[in-house]
Amino acid sequence: MKHSILLVEDEKDILDYNKKCLEREGYRVLTARTLRQARDLLKTTFPDLVVLDIMLPDGSGLELCRELAASARIPILFLTSLNESQQIVKSLRAGGDDYITKPYNIDVLLARIEAQLRRMEQFKASDMQTVSPKLRLDSNNQRAYWDGEDLLLNPKEYRLFLTLLHSKNRFLSAEELYSRVWGMNTSADIRTVEVHISRLRAKLKLGRDLSPMTIEYIRGRGYRILITSKE
Repeated sequence: MKHSILLVEDEKDILDYNKKCLEREGYRVLTARTLRQARDLLKTTFPDLVVLDIMLPDGSGLELCRELAASARIPILFLTSLNESQQIVKSLRAGGDDYITKPYNIDVLLARIEAQLRRMEQFKASDMQTVSPKLRLDSNNQRAYWDGEDLLLNPKEYRLFLTLLHSKNRFLSAEELYSRVWGMNTSADIRTVEVHISRLRAKLKLGRDLSPMTIEYIRGRGYRILITSKE
């Protein structure tokens, strides 16, 4: 048996089809058609990944995403018919890891789920390590600490942070980051990476005017992380 997946989708035909395809691949699948059903399931179960629609009968999937981002460390893949740029950015800023818009190819959905889970396992490979005198990483629990303070990174932000750290000051393009962190190559837009970079930058500031860690961006070269304080 593979990982467990929670599908939150109000359209019964889509829900049944996705469930059938995932079970055929060996996943254990839980389903919910409303926010209330999803919340009830999450009281007693801890899925490895959530596939979440935005428009649900009793509210927005963004609400559930924010709740999970604050209390759990579960990757969230949005599957939505809303293709507006602003809505996609909102879903990522709410804590989503990636998104697919309807209509979609089921093979693409399966590949995205597999990539998310594979990368999650790869980043759990090691225990606590000290990167600098003040920066420590707990790869097993996917947490980062600066001077003992938890940076409160979600799993995708942690993997993005770790990838930038391991680049050893080399610039990485958005496409390269997507390939390394999300586990897939893409020729699509790179809003997913840009939004996660923005969220990561905000958390690295630690509420200070001068951040001890900064993410530098140069057009045509990409991103790199700089630790400006090692005291």
